[in-house]
This record gives sequence, structure tokens and C-alpha cells, in this order.
Amino acid sequence: MARATLPTSTYAGQTGATIDTLGDGRTAQTQYLSTPRQIWKDTSGNIYVADSSRGRVRMVSSSGILSTFCGGGTGTSDLSVANTAFPFISPWGVTGDNSGNVYVTDYSGHFIAQCSMSGISSRYIGVRN
Repeated sequence: MARATLPTSTYAGQTGATIDTLGDGRTAQTQYLSTPRQIWKDTSGNIYVADSSRGRVRMVSSSGILSTFCGGGTGTSDLSVANTAFPFISPWGVTGDNSGNVYVTDYSGHFIAQCSMSGISSRYIGVRN
């Protein structure tokens, strides 16, 4: 029986990339992702990655550019804050809805956050650990 060989390529993240920068605004294939967990693709072709060790959800645009969609904040204020000020501990799972909201499970924080396209994030379900 013959086996098919399918091509494989890196969509985001790169071995040997500079680790001390976030890489926002750069081509996703050349940047470092720290402990990427789950991904989700929206209807516009953007891919969202739970970048667990950095406490962020990264977005790879349909044109291949990497950015921080939500996360990166410090402290415990997690109700109605700017997306990039939201304090994730360890984002793990990511999905979305037809209204443009992205939902993120935080493994260590024991909650689910809602990050909106309007730029506001809030703890959606659960009590922050």
C-alpha cells in the first residue's frame, strides 16, 4: 500500500528566532512563540494562538503578520480593560463567535475571558485564582 506524503510548513513561530521580543508587526513565520497551545481561525482567515508562557493571545493576520490580540497586562484588574492590558496567567484554549468575540480559557487562572474586536476584555466565567 502506497503512503501519501503531504507537505508541511511552519505557519507561525521559528526555531532560533529572537526570544526577547514579541515580534508584533513582523512576519509570523520568523518570530518566536512561547508555549503555543490551542489555535482558532476566524471567518476572515486570522489565526489566534494561545501563547501560554507569555500570557497573551497572538493573532496571525490573513496576510501573515503577528500581533498581540489580548493579554500582556499585569495585576488582577480583569473587568472591562483594554485587550492588551488583560492579565492572563496561562492562556490555554481559544475559540470565537460570529460577533467577533474571542474566548480564552486560562488554565492557571481558572477562568474564561472574553476579548472583543472593539478592544475590551473581561473575565467572562469563573473566579480568578
